[in-house]
Amino acid sequence: MSRQKKSGFGTFLLVFIRAVLKTVKYLILVSIIAMLLLVIHFMPELKNDYEDAVKTVAASSSSTFSPDMASTVYDANNQVIAQLSNDKKKYSYLTYDSIPSNTINAFIAVEDQNFWTNKGYDPLGVFRSVFRYVSSRGKVISGASTITQQLCKLTFLNADRTLTRKIKEIMYADRMTKTYTKQEIMEFYVNNCCFANGIYGIEEAAKDYFGVDASQLSLSQMAYLCAIPNQPEYYNPWKDPTKALKRRNKILNDMVKCGFISEADAASAKAETITVQDKSQAFTDDSGSESTVSGDVSPQIALATKDYQTSYVVKCATEELMKKAGFTFQYSFNSDDEYNTYNQSYAAAYKTAHDALYSQRYEIHTSLDTSLQDTLQSQLDETLSSTKEKGDGGVFAFQGAMTVIDNNTGKVIAIIGGRSQDGITTGGSLNRAFQAYRQPGSTFKPILVYAPAIETGDYDADSDLKNIDVTAAKKADNVKKMTGSSMKLRYAVTHSINGAAYWLASQIGIDYGMQFIHKMCFSRIVPEDYTLSAALGGLTHGTTSLEMASAYRTFTNGGYYRSPTCITSMKDMNGTELYTTADEVSVYKQSTVDQMTDIMEGVFSDGGTASSIGWDNKDIDAAGKTGTTNDTRDKWFTGFTPYYTISVWTGYNDNRMISSGMTQYSLNIWKDAMTTAIEGKDPAHF
Repeated sequence: MSRQKKSGFGTFLLVFIRAVLKTVKYLILVSIIAMLLLVIHFMPELKNDYEDAVKTVAASSSSTFSPDMASTVYDANNQVIAQLSNDKKKYSYLTYDSIPSNTINAFIAVEDQNFWTNKGYDPLGVFRSVFRYVSSRGKVISGASTITQQLCKLTFLNADRTLTRKIKEIMYADRMTKTYTKQEIMEFYVNNCCFANGIYGIEEAAKDYFGVDASQLSLSQMAYLCAIPNQPEYYNPWKDPTKALKRRNKILNDMVKCGFISEADAASAKAETITVQDKSQAFTDDSGSESTVSGDVSPQIALATKDYQTSYVVKCATEELMKKAGFTFQYSFNSDDEYNTYNQSYAAAYKTAHDALYSQRYEIHTSLDTSLQDTLQSQLDETLSSTKEKGDGGVFAFQGAMTVIDNNTGKVIAIIGGRSQDGITTGGSLNRAFQAYRQPGSTFKPILVYAPAIETGDYDADSDLKNIDVTAAKKADNVKKMTGSSMKLRYAVTHSINGAAYWLASQIGIDYGMQFIHKMCFSRIVPEDYTLSAALGGLTHGTTSLEMASAYRTFTNGGYYRSPTCITSMKDMNGTELYTTADEVSVYKQSTVDQMTDIMEGVFSDGGTASSIGWDNKDIDAAGKTGTTNDTRDKWFTGFTPYYTISVWTGYNDNRMISSGMTQYSLNIWKDAMTTAIEGKDPAHF
């Protein structure tokens, strides 16, 4: 492996401009002006990006370009939770000397005819790309990627179709050419090409599609396979083996133009019938390693722990990569169109970042406590064990979800997305703790109505509220003027009186209350939710135990909110730290959270809605709020001690009514979980 002396950004810029000037005669003036303006505009950013490219490529090695790259996830005790890679990925690595010459020539002919002589990028192609970008007013940025650039995109960058990513591509390609030989770059590229169906490298493609080694492929078969990486899904041989034939013929024609083969060779290859072997002959699904089971943990609980932890880590890590790519998260929307447009942007950015997470190598450390998760999973399973009805796919119909947050750090330490179950693999399916949005019922009152009301300074625990008729109020023209029996705010909270919360929301205004909700990053609040029904937890899309736990943690943190995550460190393959702790946001005043905490302690006593579970721990205080939705379709309890905040949801997958004998489950799960979490902790009071 040869490594040449590094050159600085200034040298690179001069070399690049000199190469560009050689192509001026082929370009129109607008492209030249556009390029100069872009360079001037992005100069500070370009310099930083170039320094990153120098550092990253210099820190790379041949192992960096292995197709088997996987991100590793660790729990709080540095035990491996998961390897984030495509479980169905198949590859066989070939050294440069073992790659058939026709493979190399085919890729060069169709992708990068100046590969052996260029500097890793093609100046003429770059200008053509800029011209398309300018003429389309920034909508089109494509093409002009040499083999070296494509390798850099696969290994170091994401798949964003942006001008800045294209410029980074060029910088990385420049450094690659200065660091590795052309033979090494070609070796890395051929082995990293995806040939559809999770197949990487020409050797594995030859085996799976034709049942032979790459060295035994005919010219026609070789050109056929080299057509696939351009658009793997479109040219997928197991979906439609005829689609790649046209591109095969183009490759053969290009090889003739480059002098790699004769016209007679091309004609013979085009005439050859391509027969792709059946998928069953090539592909044995050996994905999914056995979960490691230790101690007395049952296999199904260990599997559930692994899957629920992993699915949440993937969400957190993917969103970290979205942040690094410049995506702006939004929690307030002025219209349904704005909400829908944002969700489309989010989905696209999420997919790009998710693909990077699974195709590049990251080291991810988390706050997740696997031992605690195992115990809480077992407790949830045991509490719900009497409900054995099964629905679609044989999954238990009645479910639960739970999120546990460490109040000191704001990190998620356990997240349970449902019941564990023999014969049911939860991986890749629903993690209800953050993916199942359900109506929060009365657990929404403290954060939307009562705390905001106290925040105004006009209300406190002893303020008189009116318990109005909610049914009549929904038809009334002026709810503020309605009358009802008088009660103290404290009593209304601890006994979950709907009429009082509805009346108070009308007094402070739902728009005012929603300002606090938006600060706490509830992701599915839409314009239709700006009604008094939200005061009782009636939302269009609902919320999750993750969102509720993170919101209630604010009561333990002086009124400051921090968006939830389990990530404590996330490093790329070069050891660069990517994770940054989110800033805390002030939501409520200290005096407000002190009053609300004092009020919600009463939920466990004095006839409060959670008094039935008998929280009798004299050493560690607890506070919280129950939640029940219309027709008892969802049952919640979200509560906290000085140490932890836990939110629990129970209900049916199909959102049907819960029978009277099942309404206590969420409270029992919460008590068991909190008792376990605080075991051995020093006495602590609010």
